[in-house]
Amino acid sequence: MRRCSIATIALLVLAFVAVPAHAQKSPVHKGGWLFGGSGSFGFTNSSGKLYENNDGDASSALSFDLSGGFFIINGLNLGLAVGYSSSSRGSYSSSKYIIGPRLAYFFPLSNPRVLPFVGAAYLFGGGSEETGVYSSDFTQTAMQLFGGVSFMIVRSVGITGAVFYNADSMKYENSDSQSGNKVGVNIGFLLFL
Repeated sequence: MRRCSIATIALLVLAFVAVPAHAQKSPVHKGGWLFGGSGSFGFTNSSGKLYENNDGDASSALSFDLSGGFFIINGLNLGLAVGYSSSSRGSYSSSKYIIGPRLAYFFPLSNPRVLPFVGAAYLFGGGSEETGVYSSDFTQTAMQLFGGVSFMIVRSVGITGAVFYNADSMKYENSDSQSGNKVGVNIGFLLFL
């Protein structure tokens, strides 16, 4: 019963969003809004011999990445990206947040159900780490470049696959900064209003 009502509510929300967007020429029109989340959504709580440390401590993790923005011209979206992650195992815990401006361009194609895009974001934030012995705060910055394709399920909702490159820098209290690079793949959803 509960599963049925949640599915009904989800379908009503999709229908409510899809109907006004259907009247528009393109989901990436000037004045439109974009909201999305990437494949980093998740919660993990691991236990058992495979995931425990020598003290028998289980681990848990929570993370999400969200973005939103406004189409300043057809295809060009200016917005904000936000991320949060938290993990713990025994006496160790870590949490961090990141936020910053994001710019993405969606290429116009003759097939409106396929929307390729490229973009960049400059993110900054901070966090803390605690062990049984010490506690430390840190700041971080990241320059992100990304590109991918959104496949439209309906005119206002798309499933997105993207490849990204991050150039990261992190500085702990009373320490030199450290930098690194990462490449990854995200899968998520985009909502066009």
